[in-house]
Amino acid sequence: MSTEEETEAAIAQSAEKYFGRTPEEKELIDELNAEQFLNEHEMATIKVLCAVILPANDKFGSATDAGAPDFIEFMCKDYPPFQLPIRGGLMWLDHKCNTEFNTEFIASTPEHQKQILDTIAYYDPIIPFDKQPLEIQFFSLMRNLSLTGYYTSKMGIEDLGYKGNMPNVW
Repeated sequence: MSTEEETEAAIAQSAEKYFGRTPEEKELIDELNAEQFLNEHEMATIKVLCAVILPANDKFGSATDAGAPDFIEFMCKDYPPFQLPIRGGLMWLDHKCNTEFNTEFIASTPEHQKQILDTIAYYDPIIPFDKQPLEIQFFSLMRNLSLTGYYTSKMGIEDLGYKGNMPNVW
C-alpha cells in the first residue's frame, strides 16, 4: 500500500469511528459550553445588536432569533482574541449612548441605536483595517459574527434557499 493509500485508509477509518467530532473535540466543546464569558447585560446588548444588524423579515426571524448571540458567546470562549474587542466595544456602545442620550444602548430607542451604529458601520477603505478606530473594528467583528451565526443556522440556511449539493446540476 502506498503512503497516499495509507493516508486515505486512515482518514476513512477515523471518519467511521468519529462521525462529526472526535472525543477530544466534544470534550472541549462541553468545557466551553459550561463556561460563561459574557455577563447578562452584555448578552442582552448583543441580542439587541444582532437584531439591529440583521432584523427579521416577512418570512424569517432576526439574527437573534436564529441564535447568533449564543454563537458569539461561544466564539468569545473558543477564540480568546475576540474577547477584548467585543467586551470593549459593548462598553463603548453603552458609554456613547450614555453620553449622547443619557441611557444604555439596550434602553435607547431604535432610532438612537441606529444613529450610534451608523457612525461606526462604515470604514475608510484607504486606511488599513487594523488602523481603523477600535469602535469600527468592533462593529465589523460583530456584523461578521452576527451574519455568520445567522447564515450557519437552520433559519439562515432556509433563508438562503440552500438545498445542498445536487448531482449533475451545474
